Amino acid sequence: MLSGNDPFIFISYAREDQDLVDREVRYIEGLGYEVWIDKRQITAGSMWDEVIRDAIERCACFVVFLTRISANSKNVKKEIELALKLRKPFIAVFCENVTLSPKLHGEVRKMQGLEQYLLPRKTFEEQLSSSLRNIGLTIPDRHNENDNDAKAWDYNSSDKVQGISPKVIVFALNLLGIFFLFFGIVAIVIPFFSGQTPGDPLNNRLAGFLTGGLLIAVAGALRAAAFIMNRAYLRRGNA
Repeated sequence: MLSGNDPFIFISYAREDQDLVDREVRYIEGLGYEVWIDKRQITAGSMWDEVIRDAIERCACFVVFLTRISANSKNVKKEIELALKLRKPFIAVFCENVTLSPKLHGEVRKMQGLEQYLLPRKTFEEQLSSSLRNIGLTIPDRHNENDNDAKAWDYNSSDKVQGISPKVIVFALNLLGIFFLFFGIVAIVIPFFSGQTPGDPLNNRLAGFLTGGLLIAVAGALRAAAFIMNRAYLRRGNA
């Protein structure tokens, strides 16, 4: 996906050739380049011609994939004409042995061209990569962005500790905290209502207070741990 003002490659093609072009787009993006392709960037209700023209004007490189279908496409021809008029760095990828209109064919042949249909796959990829480098197209620096992505925690599911989601851990800590709090209160209260001999209630109540206090302290520690973990995950998720 395009981001910010990074230099990008405009992809010109015919929709009927989409499967063929998608493979090459994946390869180009795999090299690290940003790609502009209509099916991703043009949304419903957009002024098609204006969006296409703006993208070609801003692109750092124009790459057209030529087949028998695209060579006869009015839209592709218009895109080629505009890119040539604007003197954009231009790469024509001949996916088939095609001939454009006499005027366009001569102009396109003056530009950098790759005969994909004649080349082994590996050779074609090497030549395409070399052509993009020779144009001087820079690869956006995604180092810092990737670092941030690596630090980000998906609180809901993706980041796990020993296979357990952080959300589940926080929930479990809170549940245990409630559990210990309940039994701590019960331990304190029960001695006041249990039937004991006159000499026993004080000792029973003291034991109840100690046991209950310990359970309540554990409950507080668990709830505090849940709170701290929750805050830590949320902060890291927003880093």
